[in-house]
Order: sequence, then C-alpha cells, then structure tokens
Amino acid sequence: MVSPRDRSRGRGEVSLAKLSVTVIVVARNYHGDLLACLKHLKDLDTKPAEVLIVGAQWDDPAVQTARQQFPEFHFLPDEPAEGASNPSHDLGVAASAGDVVVFIDDTSRAEPSWLNELMMPYEDESVAGVSGRVANGIPGEATNGISEIGCLLPNGNLTDNFGADPGRPIEVDHVPSTNVSFRRTALESIGGIRRIGYPGRGGRELTDAALRLRAKGGRLIFQPAAVVEAPAAGRTDEKNRMSYRFCYTERRDHVMVLLRALGWRDPLTYRFLWTTVREQPNHVRKFVQSLGRTHPDGSRRRLRERLAAPEPLTWIPVELSGLAAGFPAAFAARRNDLIGAGQANSGAPP
Repeated sequence: MVSPRDRSRGRGEVSLAKLSVTVIVVARNYHGDLLACLKHLKDLDTKPAEVLIVGAQWDDPAVQTARQQFPEFHFLPDEPAEGASNPSHDLGVAASAGDVVVFIDDTSRAEPSWLNELMMPYEDESVAGVSGRVANGIPGEATNGISEIGCLLPNGNLTDNFGADPGRPIEVDHVPSTNVSFRRTALESIGGIRRIGYPGRGGRELTDAALRLRAKGGRLIFQPAAVVEAPAAGRTDEKNRMSYRFCYTERRDHVMVLLRALGWRDPLTYRFLWTTVREQPNHVRKFVQSLGRTHPDGSRRRLRERLAAPEPLTWIPVELSGLAAGFPAAFAARRNDLIGAGQANSGAPP
C-alpha cells in the first residue's frame, strides 16, 4: 500500500518536473532561527532548483555559520530603499531564475513533503499563487476561523487564520507573510512585488501582490497540506498586538494596501473606515464597565484596576490616527508606482 506521503510526493513531482522552483528565505534575523530553517530546506523530499537568502545580517555569527554549513545556498546582500520594508522580497525575485518563486521566513520549519504539496495546485495553469499552512503552535489554531481563511470581507477586513486546516485546498483572496508562492509570469503581469511603501509589519508586500492578482482574475489557492511550523512568529505577533505602535501601523497599512491595490474608487476601503469607526464605542463601554467597584462575576475590583480604567480610551486616537495616516501614505505610494511604471516603460533605471 502506498503511503499518503509517497502519493503526495509523486503528484508534487509532476509539477516540479514542469516548473523550476526558487525558494527565497526572508531573514527576520531572530537568533538561531536561520540555521534551523535552512536545515529543514536541505532535508526536503524534493529539492528546489535554488535557495536564496535575502536580508540576513552578514556580520551575525549565526549567518556566518550558515554560509559555511550550507554553501549550496546563495546569500544576497540586502539593499534597503527609502521607505522599503527590510528585508524586501523583490530583491530575491530579481536574483531568482525559477518559474515559481516561494517565500518563507527564517522562523519557518518546512516539513519534508512541503514543497511537493505546495506545487500540486500549479498543475492547473489558471493558478497564479499557492500558499500553505503556517502552524504557530497555538492551541485550537487548526479549527479557529476555518470558514474564513485568507478572506477579503465585504466590510474591507482581511482575515488571516492561516493556521487552520480545512482538509483540502481552497481558493482565497490573500496570503500569509510566509509559506507563499507565485508564478513568475503572474508577478510580471502586475509589475512585480512593490518594494517601497510598506514600512510596517512584514508581509504587506505579498498581500498587495495577492490582491492585485485577484483583481486581474488570478486564482490563489491555500494548500493546507503544505505545512511549515513557525512557533517563534506566533509568539512575536501575539506580543506585538498589544502595542500602540502595532495597532497604528496595522490600521495605516490596511488602508494603504486597499487603496493601493484596489484603487481609490473601490468601496471596500471606505467600508473598512466605517467599520473601524463604528467599533470605537466598544472602548468607551470597556471604560465604563471598569469604573465599577465589582467585576461581572461579583468579585471586588482592586483600586489599581479602577485607576487604570481610562486605558481603553487611549486606543481610540491610536486607531483613528492610523486610519487617517493611511490616505497620504497611499497617495505617496501610488505616485511612486506611477513614476516607477513610467521609468520602466521608458527603459530608464528606477
């Protein structure tokens, strides 16, 4: 009897025989993660045509060790541009030769059958991109949000839930920040991955590319059998979500990516604005509830808790200012896009 792993290996190799693959490791420079990531790539059932590492800090001892242990992998020096996320994905694409480019963070640990599974949906030529499951090791993540994986909702919100496992490949609207792949021809059809303009949380460049591909009719597939484990990324996100800076940049970049990818006339951006504004009274209700002497369960509220009651109100200006900042940021980014497109058409260097 043939095992499921052997069956997936055979099907994935059909796509790998037709399409060459470049895996681009986007280094976030977390201590010790890069070595483990590269070891898992070396142990894949089927090897990609090339592995590129972008964004690694060359003076880091761990990076120097990685270059010695994995001489078959290529380390690219990052060249940050003004306003660009660092590290940037487009550097890897420009240096790659694969028909399909795959992005993973250095926090990711790919399973041996990962690449075979990720390539399977490309047997359908209408598929522009494929993403896989990102297991952060959070209890219940395999079922949480299973009906809303990678959705662009009618109110303009983007759902994640990329740790969920629906048990089969499904079509999605956008992609996670790691474990993502695109056909090179699909990226070329939208002018590539935009480098400048997303200085906040990593991965918005890929969301932008995914939304633009969808707007052009490209299909994006979420393949849950293509699994990477990224527990460090899950812990980092959870910590960051409690900060004002994270909240501000999330709101700003969300408005920015909708306006930049879908255009100023698309109603989804304005629905997102209205949805966020309508959510602000929730902070006021939390403030009022925390003024009481007792908790809802009847236990007495400490004086320290009552003195901290105004804290929910402080999130209102953070969220609203982030929304407002998204408009000039999107305007500047769109202007850069037009300038870059004009230079590309004229043959001038960007």
